[in-house]
Amino acid sequence: MNINKEVIERIRELCVEKQMDAAQLAERARIDRAFFEHILNGQADRIQIVDLQKICMGLDIDIIDFFSDDRFR
Repeated sequence: MNINKEVIERIRELCVEKQMDAAQLAERARIDRAFFEHILNGQADRIQIVDLQKICMGLDIDIIDFFSDDRFR
């Protein structure tokens, strides 16, 4: 399992579920849009937990809920 790819896929799935595009989520998460797109395109070496926490806040979920998906078990 490549954890970065799984995290990116989970973010994308939650965006669809919440009917948000990347720009909307970046704004809600208070993350620079270009940096967020860099993450989603897999160009970031790793995703820092603080950024993932902001993304979860933008999605209005707890980080525990983020990782509750079967792929992380």
